[in-house]
Amino acid sequence: MTLKEKIQWLETRPRFKPKTSLDHLKEVYDTLNLKLPSLKVHVVGTNGKGSTTMMTTHILKTKYKVGSFISPYVYNFNERILIQGDPVSDDVLEKALDETIKLYETYPTLTFFELLTLMALMIFSEASCDAIVMEAGIGGRLDATNILTYTYSLIVSVGHDHLRLLGPTLIDVLKEKIAIMKPNGHLLSTVDSKFNNLIKAHVNKVEHATVSFLRENPFKIATRYPLTFTYKETLYELAFIGDHYASNARLAIEVGLNEDISVENIKEALLLTTMPGRFEKIVGDVYVDSAHNQEAMECLTHTLNHVFKHDKKTIILSVLGDKDVKHMLDILKQDNHTIILTSFDDPRYQDISQYQDYYILFIKDAMEAYQYATNKKDDQTKIIITGSIHFIGYLGSKIKQAL
Repeated sequence: MTLKEKIQWLETRPRFKPKTSLDHLKEVYDTLNLKLPSLKVHVVGTNGKGSTTMMTTHILKTKYKVGSFISPYVYNFNERILIQGDPVSDDVLEKALDETIKLYETYPTLTFFELLTLMALMIFSEASCDAIVMEAGIGGRLDATNILTYTYSLIVSVGHDHLRLLGPTLIDVLKEKIAIMKPNGHLLSTVDSKFNNLIKAHVNKVEHATVSFLRENPFKIATRYPLTFTYKETLYELAFIGDHYASNARLAIEVGLNEDISVENIKEALLLTTMPGRFEKIVGDVYVDSAHNQEAMECLTHTLNHVFKHDKKTIILSVLGDKDVKHMLDILKQDNHTIILTSFDDPRYQDISQYQDYYILFIKDAMEAYQYATNKKDDQTKIIITGSIHFIGYLGSKIKQAL
């Protein structure tokens, strides 16, 4: 098989299987005899996991050799597994895929995400990393990344995106996430303060575990373009655009400070941190942003109303089948944007043509939707491609190829 075929093989493994524990996965992990570092960071949350993982990675790499696990990718599968903040090479990826395929022959009940997690850990072991940062998939308690014991557990946010799987309430979602806590671990939280008592009660039951609620520390947005903020009376600047990234950065900063990394090194690392698909400029006035659920769409519209306050906006949107499109559109329609719905090549794509009306267009072909938007735009118009991370990668790649 070619590398592309091996990736396709992995991506076609079963996505979800009912489970009540991680015992089966831990048994497989133990057979691998991997050499992983003691410094491990676990990142969970509904939104913001990816950017928090990247900022934490860039801060830690000023002192350590860092392996990072991120999902999903935007343009290239290699983006899922990073060494020192850079995607692993095709050669490294292919070697690990070969080992993963052999592993599956012995353990054919493993799911896609379980195999992917183990593959990342194999790569980190082979690379002799000094630290690893692992982004969880969905939930926490039964997520494949939870087979490890972590030094730091970061909870970024709690939202409505996975209520169907983890709910029915936000409290249920939060309980799944805080269940990642292990003895001697330190939990850092930026979730709404109304959940503090519940989190504290759980952490108090875990032997020698501690918790820090970062919303209790002084924090203020200074400017939005560029994005600067003060945290604990120190001014930081980010390459990202959007207030929520500043909020997420607090978690990464605290990990750095706890690891005795200087404030100057933390500042420099944050300024150098970028990530595909996070308010990313593709060309001219065209941006892609992974606002793939209700809370993320609220963050995007907030950013647009501040950064592009005097511009008109055309939104090109497409999503996967498990998303609440109606609420996402309700948020967008509040600001009188031009909205174009479209489709993309993914078996999980949700047919959203039913939502077209007098104010909302549906153009089935994504490139035709983009060309329509560019033909209609003037110098005061920004085009924002958003929705599913898979969609923005799909259309973003086509636009880049056409340049």
